[in-house]
Amino acid sequence: MNFASKITPRRLLIIVVIFIAISIILNVAKDSIVQGDEYIAPSPDKISYRDVKDYVSRVNFDSLKKEDIFKGDLINKHTLKFFKFLQSKFKDMSLEEHFEAVQRYLESMMDINDVIKLMDLYKKFIEYENLAADEINRAGELTSPEDYLAMLRKLKKMQIEIFGQKDAELLFGAMMKMQEYPVRRSAIINDPNIYGAEKEKLLKKLNEDMWGNDAAEVEKSRKPYVAYTETLSIYEKDLSEMSEEMKAKKVDEIRKNIFPPDVVNRLEEVDRELEAEKKRDDDYKAELSKIESNDKLSAQEKEKSIKELQDRIYGEDAEAVRRRENISKATEEMLKNYNLK
Repeated sequence: MNFASKITPRRLLIIVVIFIAISIILNVAKDSIVQGDEYIAPSPDKISYRDVKDYVSRVNFDSLKKEDIFKGDLINKHTLKFFKFLQSKFKDMSLEEHFEAVQRYLESMMDINDVIKLMDLYKKFIEYENLAADEINRAGELTSPEDYLAMLRKLKKMQIEIFGQKDAELLFGAMMKMQEYPVRRSAIINDPNIYGAEKEKLLKKLNEDMWGNDAAEVEKSRKPYVAYTETLSIYEKDLSEMSEEMKAKKVDEIRKNIFPPDVVNRLEEVDRELEAEKKRDDDYKAELSKIESNDKLSAQEKEKSIKELQDRIYGEDAEAVRRRENISKATEEMLKNYNLK
């Protein structure tokens, strides 16, 4: 069994963690995480926003010298990414061959004492990844923010048991914060039971708790479209209880706070286009229903009237509408026949 086939299922940890985070952000549970529970990632004085940005940035380790990677200490913000680089660089071999290849590579770039220390740490890292992947596989599907945070707590406990508190935070702190923050943030944003003003307060506290003095920078780092869609979700409960006129004013206010005037104007144009399209579809459905329910018309007369209706309402798009309706009718007929079998 080569190293790649042995380690790949275990390394699902990385992939699983990323996709779990995305899944939770998109499908967050209805009930928000209980506020005030203990944070999992290290405090902002230990792991800053800059540390997290450094963690997610790309590093070409082949072009770096040992002094560039391990300034001051073998365990630093580069170590975890360097270990993942080693996993990728030396693959398609047995685990024993992999360790031998890694050791030879390290010997070419640092003195033997550092090699011994780093190899010991690297083997612990491989052990941790295997155990962590097993834990995730046993847990099965994680369906709520609480589930995901509980898993992160288990992984943190495992990290401390294998590496010790200090080294665990240095190695995994930035990664843990990168994973924990979006789950807590999305749980607040998507809670259907909280009004926007309260969500804003909770998000402000979350940012201050997890990012300290970098809280404002984190909030400003969102891309405009992300900020816009998030803000709509933040005020979803408020908007659902407003009249159409008040809702339009609130949405316009949100847009003007985020986008420049030209983008706001374009969004308003899109709104008008969508509204016109909706009215056109509604008018078509209403008249179509009248034709289909008219018992005085023969099947041929109905077909002719529907075609004329489509031409009148949709113009040059009428043929596309007919194709879409024919496909829909054929699908319905197929399903109906299938159910009769």
